Amino acid sequence: MSRIRNFSDTHCHLFRTADAVLLRKRLPQLSGFTITDDYLRCQDADSADRLIHILKSLPGNELTGITADFRSLAQRTLASGVKTVMVPSVSGYEGYRNHLLGKILLENPADEKQETCPELVFGIGTHPMYADGFSLRALENEYAILKRALENEYSGKLSSKGVRIFVGEIGIDRRFKETVPIDVQVKAFREQLIFARDNGLPVSIHAFGGDNEILHELKRISGVRGILHAFTGGTSRAEQYMRHGLKLGIGPMLMAQYSEKLREAVLNAGMNSIVTETDFPYMYFNVRNSSDCREAIESSNTPTAEKIMASPDRLHILVTELAEIFDTAPETMSEVLLNNAENLFYPDKCCRQND
Repeated sequence: MSRIRNFSDTHCHLFRTADAVLLRKRLPQLSGFTITDDYLRCQDADSADRLIHILKSLPGNELTGITADFRSLAQRTLASGVKTVMVPSVSGYEGYRNHLLGKILLENPADEKQETCPELVFGIGTHPMYADGFSLRALENEYAILKRALENEYSGKLSSKGVRIFVGEIGIDRRFKETVPIDVQVKAFREQLIFARDNGLPVSIHAFGGDNEILHELKRISGVRGILHAFTGGTSRAEQYMRHGLKLGIGPMLMAQYSEKLREAVLNAGMNSIVTETDFPYMYFNVRNSSDCREAIESSNTPTAEKIMASPDRLHILVTELAEIFDTAPETMSEVLLNNAENLFYPDKCCRQND
């Protein structure tokens, strides 16, 4: 178990755990919903509300079967030291859907004061894979609905800084250029960048072969802040993104056996310029010489000894690896990383400087 506390997973599709169970069960009540790749998609706020109504109408034992895996992962994540999880959206109204799902999946009537999950911060926005379906009007509507819902939920408990929402994951991905032309991806990306900037929201940017287009838009649209999700480039590319107000999202690829260029870029960027992420459930930790990584792999119930899923409850493996790179204590590293994540939402906050 982790000996360090209070760090953030800034990119974690946490609700895919619940989606997997829902898709596997094939409930007849959900036949009218769209299944997109590996998640249950809601086309608008009404369909998200309808999904929750259906789940609440299920017999207790059936609902427990849906919530069990999600609750277990959430509890392990909290116990491992993760304070905050940023949950991205890949299509319209997924952020609002995730918020509603979180409320029902984490209900704890036996002891409402008992913490069962890290703080969840919800993303809104459209991934480049689905950019042909992007609607600025829908994004504006979802933001208003989600913001109001969060404000009502935390009424009387909010600071003057208000609720936290981000825009992501958005960006460019050339793997999908045949189905979603690059100019369509760029238009959706540009409009979401402007929306985020104008509403004071941080962004989480997905870049796969689209660095040139992304950097071009960042030059045109000043005042953007956020994360370059899943950064795997070198020092020069890191500097380009940092000049435009982005922190580097460092994930499981740092643990790969041939990650020297990335490790050098991370060290040159400095610890105040990075945040940690798992990209759960889409990434794995690979074996390096890290004793903490070997220990985690040996103690995990996985069929392979060479890699383990990068789930949020294992994020401390990455934090410890970063501490080794920067030659600092894991506790210090986790404090810096938490400050960096907080600074995305409160850029005027005075963060402790550790570089």
